[in-house]
Amino acid sequence: MKNFFQVLAATLILLNCAVSYAAQVDDELSDDEQARRGIKIASERLKKEFPVSVEARIFFPSMDAHIKSHEVKIGDDAINFNHFDLNSTIAPEYIFRYKNISVDYLRLKEDSGGNFVDNMTFGGKNHTGAVNLESDLHYIKFNVDREIISLMGTKAAWNYGVTGIKWRGSVESSSGRVDENYFMPVPTLGIALEMAIQPKVKVYTNISGMVLGGHGHLCDFDGGFAYMADKNFSWKVGFRHIDAKLNWRSVHGDFKLNGFYTSLRADF
Repeated sequence: MKNFFQVLAATLILLNCAVSYAAQVDDELSDDEQARRGIKIASERLKKEFPVSVEARIFFPSMDAHIKSHEVKIGDDAINFNHFDLNSTIAPEYIFRYKNISVDYLRLKEDSGGNFVDNMTFGGKNHTGAVNLESDLHYIKFNVDREIISLMGTKAAWNYGVTGIKWRGSVESSSGRVDENYFMPVPTLGIALEMAIQPKVKVYTNISGMVLGGHGHLCDFDGGFAYMADKNFSWKVGFRHIDAKLNWRSVHGDFKLNGFYTSLRADF
């Protein structure tokens, strides 16, 4: 009997230790869960208070342009980039957003690879024979969105901002090299629409620009489809059209960019 009580006592002690250990493990797991929950809550709060997104695009535009600065001419005609076979391949584009503010940067750089023309005037200098033309276009768009309505997956907003267009052109031949530059800031107004057609798919469009009277005009259209892989990442396929005709002092720029793009967007 004495042995029985000894075994029973030992069993109770072991059970008590096991229960205590299990409770300690449960407490530790509970602490871990609470820590993860706290991190998740803090992350969601930070994302709500400081919503930031980065979008990287690959733009495949074709370019039709006439740039005339200080009597840039081929014979009696303004330069037409297509005359030099400056067909676009890839133009990188980056869009940064913070709350309702966005900055869009697009760059298109090309060269003709050398072409033969009879007579060309560029930057006040005459070029003959084999001529190589380089074009470097920077398109910078600063935008502020103001929501009009947001209801059942449909959103509408108007926006305002300023777009800067910087162009550098250069001509190189046996006569030497000449560079021309211009930068034009243009105020813009626009409207953006977004509509969910499936839980993870939405269609969007954004058009902005400004009519500047005798100084020309600017029109920027962007539209397509977005697939929401999850709440932090999305993939887009769309079409971009930029039409600018700007006259500023002695510089005249007339160009159109048209093409499709694909992009990835990350929301933090």
